[in-house]
Amino acid sequence: MNFAIVHEVPGRIRVSVGGKIPESHACAMEERLLALPAVNTCVAYPKAGSLAVTFNRTEQDRQTVIDELEALDPLTLTKTDSRELLVRTPRFRHLFSQLANMVLAHYARRIMLPVPVKVAWTIWSAIPFMRTALQSLRVGKLDVPVLDAAAIAMGLIQGKPATSSSTMLLLHVGEALEDYTQRRTESGLIRSMLTLPETVRVVRDDSEFEVELSDLKAGDCVVVRTGHQIPIDGTVTKGEAAVNQSSLTGESMPVVRVRGDSVYAGTVVEEGEVFIRISGSPEESKLRSIVTMVEQSEELKSSDQRHIEQMADKLVPWNFLLAGIVAARGFCCRHYA
Repeated sequence: MNFAIVHEVPGRIRVSVGGKIPESHACAMEERLLALPAVNTCVAYPKAGSLAVTFNRTEQDRQTVIDELEALDPLTLTKTDSRELLVRTPRFRHLFSQLANMVLAHYARRIMLPVPVKVAWTIWSAIPFMRTALQSLRVGKLDVPVLDAAAIAMGLIQGKPATSSSTMLLLHVGEALEDYTQRRTESGLIRSMLTLPETVRVVRDDSEFEVELSDLKAGDCVVVRTGHQIPIDGTVTKGEAAVNQSSLTGESMPVVRVRGDSVYAGTVVEEGEVFIRISGSPEESKLRSIVTMVEQSEELKSSDQRHIEQMADKLVPWNFLLAGIVAARGFCCRHYA
């Protein structure tokens, strides 16, 4: 990669690549440099097209960072292994940029567009909210999307498109924050699950020896003892152990696993010894469980979160009832006072 050092002090350099950096490239650059033992921090600035790296204050470590920067190829940065894409943590700067663009676009339309165009834009933007509300009403639900759509529609009916536009802005901001939080949580969970040992103990022909995790194949028998992590999905063929499965199931207490029981990669043997017949390659078993977990992330909500969402939906009919009472009282005051 072509770059120029624009500022340097012992243990820190700032380089410029001569143009804007795509967000995906910026994240990949950070991940590559942070993987170096010598690097302490690495922050990319996509808009400015620069990269700030702090490292150990030795000439050798400085040269290691320079060599890695020179080795970066923009054409291959996005051709990342699927596991790296799964664990990549969403950056706060991306969220900040997304929110800033929302707010700036909102106020730019409010200030610069003529009134008829603003009204048309607001109506067009409200269509997705109305569609979601209609889907809920078709199944007989009065939930939060219906309340959101009602608030937007009321602003339009009252001739206050600016109010409806502000309501939609707040809803979009909330969705962006929720999406960022969810992706960050999923990334942390997946990252912790992918932390597997590099070598394992394999039993072949009554002999036990150490091999690389990547060299395992279906049908191999591995032995896992107290304090070690189970490296791959499989079935216990011999032994007994108390296995901590909290990383997968959230169970606080270890579960006893004996012959014939299934065990899963990422869990830990707290006590005992088990011989495990593996059922697939390490990549297949881990990625299968990870992808399944991400796809079912909606089901991973805590009981408190589900309870709060259910309570919010239950309050919606009372919101409409209260609004109706206020409207009726206002009507009576105007016509019978």
